[in-house]
Order: sequence, then structure tokens, then C-alpha cells
Amino acid sequence: MKTPLVLLTKRGQARKAVALLSILGLLTVFMPYQPARAAALTGLKDTASRLEQGIQGTHAFAFTTTGALTALQTINILFDSAADAFTLEATIANTDFSAVSGMTMVANLAGCAAGTDEVYPSVDSTAPGESYTLTVCTGDTVAAGAKAFTIDNNEITNPASAGVYKVDVTTTADSGSLALAIIVDDTVSVTATVDPSVTFSISDVAIGFGVLSATLDCWALATPPAACDTAFPPTAAHTFSLGTNAAAGVALTYSGATLTATGGTITVATIAGDTTDPVGTTGSEQFAIGFDDNSATFTFADTSAYDQNAGNYKFVAGATTAILSSAAPVAATTIDAHYLANISAATEAGAYTTAITYIATGTF
Repeated sequence: MKTPLVLLTKRGQARKAVALLSILGLLTVFMPYQPARAAALTGLKDTASRLEQGIQGTHAFAFTTTGALTALQTINILFDSAADAFTLEATIANTDFSAVSGMTMVANLAGCAAGTDEVYPSVDSTAPGESYTLTVCTGDTVAAGAKAFTIDNNEITNPASAGVYKVDVTTTADSGSLALAIIVDDTVSVTATVDPSVTFSISDVAIGFGVLSATLDCWALATPPAACDTAFPPTAAHTFSLGTNAAAGVALTYSGATLTATGGTITVATIAGDTTDPVGTTGSEQFAIGFDDNSATFTFADTSAYDQNAGNYKFVAGATTAILSSAAPVAATTIDAHYLANISAATEAGAYTTAITYIATGTF
């Protein structure tokens, strides 16, 4: 008896179905299981204060989470589990964290206040794979978003050997990894030398009064006038340029005799507070000098007796006398020098001269 064609067709289809189910079963057995993966942290970084091997330092973490954390959920910072890796101090407190944002750090679980964004820290300092854990307080929630905190007080010691080390940051919702390059020496020693310097110059070393007057105050000029110059305020007879990079500054002294002729001398004077014309006492012998550094406040000290702006003039004959000084480095400053002479009707006739020596000394 022949088998009907329809029955053969149905049997073939059945065999094909059984074969297909067998193949699907084998695929189910041998295909690897793919577990659900946590979302990736974004913007993950650790800014270390030092990257030199074996050195302690601070670590500033920043990252952004995609998911919120609820009570007793955690943020874990796992340092490279290699045997020669980071060393964490065995104890940690909320005071070892600073610049915290995106959450609030509290001392411990007992310090939590329900309903806020508080976390409390703990540390696992057992090598290898030492880590910090921030646990959300009971009743609290930490929202998703940017997080940042710095671990201070040299709580973390870098690995003893140079290399690239991994740090894993994992929350209940997110995870990510970063790398830190630890090197033999992270500090570049830079050297430079600044040579010591003193700036000192005199603009004119040949000045004069011209013919002195018993009725007028006279001022010396760079180009000696024919007759007494009485212009007020007076024109500087010459200028100094004075400055130094010496740590203890610079001092300017003078020494010399008063104006002297074959037949006589002009008496030195101290004039104080005379800011109007004529300066000093006309008709009496007076020789004095004053200085102005062209600023509202005199750059140099020891100037009160010689401060021309205040109307003060003085001359000390036959002794080295300090007139200007600074106690610290000072940029080159232009100083005006003013020379005043008054005579009496009885001052001896003659050609009067003097030589005044100025010395600038830096204290390095």
C-alpha cells in the first residue's frame, strides 16, 4: 500500500520543526549570559596633588552620576588592587574630606539627619585593593548629577613604583574607571641667577652759583649763571639716579667741605620748613643742600633734614653724612639735588669752591 503524498509532506515538516527547536536549544545553552550593566559615570577624574612614587598627597575626585542613591546605597572608590599600589590611612573622618559638592559629608551614621543628601565615609585599608566607601544615610537620598570631593590630610600614599594605576569608582547605579600615572619624580627643579646691581649716576659734576648776593637767596645750576639765580621753586642743579636689587637696600652719603675761598668760608646751615621765597635768611651766611625724589612720598628714609619738598636743607662739613637710604630693593629713582647759598655783606670776597663726594652703597 502506498503512503499518501500529503502524509509524507506533514512528516517532513514535523522533522524540520524538531530540528529547528534543537538548534535553538543549543544556542540557548552555549550563548554567554549578558548581565545588565551599570550606567557609565561621566566626567570622571582624580586630580592628585602629587604623582611622585611613594609620596603622600591629596586627591580631588569629580564625576557625574546618572542615577540617584537611596538609603544605605554607596559610592566606592577602589584603588588599584596591584600588590604595589596606593596605601590608605587606616582611619578616615568627614573632616578628611573637603570641597564636597552634590552631597553632604557627616561624621558617622549617628550624625545623619533623615531627608537630606548626607553620606558618611569609611575606609578599607587592607591591601591589596584599598578603598573608600561613602554610604547614604538612613532615610536620605542623594540625587543624580555632579559630585566632587577632595580627600585631604595626606591620607593617601602613592605606590612605591612608577607605573599606570587604575582607580574604580562605583555607585549602586553607575560605574567608571580612571588611570593615574605615577612617576619617579614629579617635580622639576628650576634654577636661575640674578646678579647683584646698584644703579648710581650723577647727571652733572660741574655746577655753580655765579655771583652770590647779600640780599637774595641763590641756587646753583648745572650751567653756572653769571649772577645769583633766585627762581622759586628752584631748578635742580643736577640729578642722581639711585636704585638697587640688594635685599637690605641702598644708602647714599656725602662728604666735603663748605664753600671755601682763600680768604674765608661760608657757614653751613640747617634750614627747616622754609617753603616760601626767599629760602633761609638772606643777609647771613648759609650753605645747605636739599633733595627731591619727585614723588608725593619720598622713596628713601633718613631724608627729613634734606627734604626739599618740606622746605628742609642742611649741610654737614667735614664728615661722611647719610642723606638717603632704603631698607629694601628699590627701582632706579631720579633724585633732584638743590644747593642753596646766602651770604652777608661782610662775607669775604674771593672765588669760593668745594668738592662734595657722593657714595652709594648697596647692602646685599
